[in-house]
Amino acid sequence: LGGLETRNSTYYYDGDFIYHKQMNLATIKPNIYGDGNKLNYLLAVVTSLYLGLDIDMIKDKSALIKSAPHRLEVRKKDNLVIVDNSYSSNIVGFENSLKFLKEHKELKVIITPGIVDLGKYTKMINERAAAMLLDIDVILIKNESSIYISNYLDKHRKEYKMFNSFKEAYSFVLSN
Repeated sequence: LGGLETRNSTYYYDGDFIYHKQMNLATIKPNIYGDGNKLNYLLAVVTSLYLGLDIDMIKDKSALIKSAPHRLEVRKKDNLVIVDNSYSSNIVGFENSLKFLKEHKELKVIITPGIVDLGKYTKMINERAAAMLLDIDVILIKNESSIYISNYLDKHRKEYKMFNSFKEAYSFVLSN
């Protein structure tokens, strides 16, 4: 993930531990995912320490952190890990969701309408997104954006499923 440098120190956060000057300052595992969220979290911890808050209090309060709904929100259902990044997705958020998903060894399935509301960039950005989908199972929600993804996947002979709604797609995943 990298680190955060202050005038006097360097801090690192690897998702499990906060390091200060190469020493483990604290074992903290908040319920956040994605490099951007982890870096924001590290910044909040370092700011809290600078303001004089105790590391044990920071650890206790960190357990209360939850992802914002539909923004790299991770849910578990039976043997499924569900990554919901459906609210106002953009190409960076899409890439981060896939990076997180690919870190897991379980079966990987993405349900996506593609990235919407891009105007003249719709085709270009959704084809870029489609290029990242060649090594996972893909379920598309039918709309203008997902048509560009399906055309790209067809050209690359990648199988996928397409449904008219998220509800239909999600039911399919649960039953299969």
